[in-house]
Amino acid sequence: MAAQTKSDKTSTNPEVEALRNKIIDIDALSQSGFSQIESIAHLALLSLQTPDGYRHIRDIAFALEAIRHKAQDIQSCINSTAEDVDCNYIDESKHLRMNAHREFIREA
Repeated sequence: MAAQTKSDKTSTNPEVEALRNKIIDIDALSQSGFSQIESIAHLALLSLQTPDGYRHIRDIAFALEAIRHKAQDIQSCINSTAEDVDCNYIDESKHLRMNAHREFIREA
């Protein structure tokens, strides 16, 4: 997915080049996905500026669902891309909460 960038610098280090390509991939994913989210939210907000927009509240609900799904998809794609080069973020607090929850259920 690595596209052209402002500077087509080539690296002699393959690991640096792999990281660079993954960063370009993540940038492309985020720009595309977040632009879509922004557009959907903008249209939903515009529709609420007229009385007729409130007659189609179901459309607003579908737009909000689309925003949620797109955000989840982008998060997953970016995380997967970062994992490819062992650079993914791990939320230690979330991990501890999940372990505590499992232990609670086991004891219940």
